[in-house]
Amino acid sequence: MTVTATDKGTAGLAAAPYSYDGGSTWTTINTQSFDTNQMITIKVKDANDNIATKTIALQIDKDVPSEPTITSDGGNGTW
Repeated sequence: MTVTATDKGTAGLAAAPYSYDGGSTWTTINTQSFDTNQMITIKVKDANDNIATKTIALQIDKDVPSEPTITSDGGNGTW
């Protein structure tokens, strides 16, 4: 997941503006990997400590696609 954030004011983003765990820890990295379905609370902080929050339900599709079926159309190919 990649978070893109800007500050609508003049303060700019904080030195470590991103949190992917509801504000327990903060980082400079705007990407985060997850490997399980879960609710994620993302917070972004500006230099004045104003915080925007977004909670999303992350659904990861781990189902393997089925094998394709290939059939000959009766052309010149060899199957």
